[in-house]
Amino acid sequence: DDDDDDDDDDDAQQPCWRDFYNAHTKKIREFAKDHPHLTYVELGLDASSPSVLEYYTGVSASCFQHCRPGRPKDLNVDLRTYKKCKPIIVSS
Repeated sequence: DDDDDDDDDDDAQQPCWRDFYNAHTKKIREFAKDHPHLTYVELGLDASSPSVLEYYTGVSASCFQHCRPGRPKDLNVDLRTYKKCKPIIVSS
């Protein structure tokens, strides 16, 4: 089954992506440390993230979006109208 092959490829790439993410995160942290005039905010992503970012940045929580890179998994989606980002519903 072709779908199973894709899953195997994804599993094989997991360590590469994790290594890339960790190295990139380290570079960003080092950059922020070397430039103390910048404000650096790092947090885990969850339902409260937009509100936390609004608190620290002043940018309205309603501006933050939930985005998924790449093509949609649903092959029946009309790519002409597909939007990768959707608003995060923020409870007030």
